Amino acid sequence: ASKALYLHLSPWTRTLYLDMDTLVVQPLPWAVFDLLQWYDFLAVPEPQWDGGYLAKMELGPEGEQQFNTGVMLYRRSECLRRFFALWEEIWSNETSCDFRSPWDQCGLYRAVRRTPHFKV
Repeated sequence: ASKALYLHLSPWTRTLYLDMDTLVVQPLPWAVFDLLQWYDFLAVPEPQWDGGYLAKMELGPEGEQQFNTGVMLYRRSECLRRFFALWEEIWSNETSCDFRSPWDQCGLYRAVRRTPHFKV
């Protein structure tokens, strides 16, 4: 199943999501949460955005950075709720994301682009 189906269930105002295969090699400063004063959602760059499988999907303008869904930081808001709902809808319904599981970057990218006033 896609992360889009459950990320909105976080009980906290601010959430740092890490995939279970993420290796944290040093302590994260609490100040990382201060970034959410200016942003609704933060994610690390997609390391495979180098002409690999994601680039072949033609998700956006050439050279535009894609996000990896393994490390995400977000704050609860109405805008974020709409973003997660749209991401889930895209992941569930758009056939152009035909390899939906286990990758969900396709739906994430499209939801980011379609959510008005979303600060990423």
